[in-house]
Amino acid sequence: MTADSSSTAVAFLCGVKTNFGVVGVNENVRRGNCSNVAGNEVDSILRRSIKGIRAHGQKRC
Repeated sequence: MTADSSSTAVAFLCGVKTNFGVVGVNENVRRGNCSNVAGNEVDSILRRSIKGIRAHGQKRC
């Protein structure tokens, strides 16, 4: 069995398992069903880093 590269990337970069054929959302969203995307989005490691920097008052380069 071969993993779907998009869901593998989401799991690796966001730390959240997702379903085959979806990107940027958690496992509650099924492929082809866009009605439940709101509230199920995930933050990437980059977004979490930026939020952490801002929370501590540090300037970004």
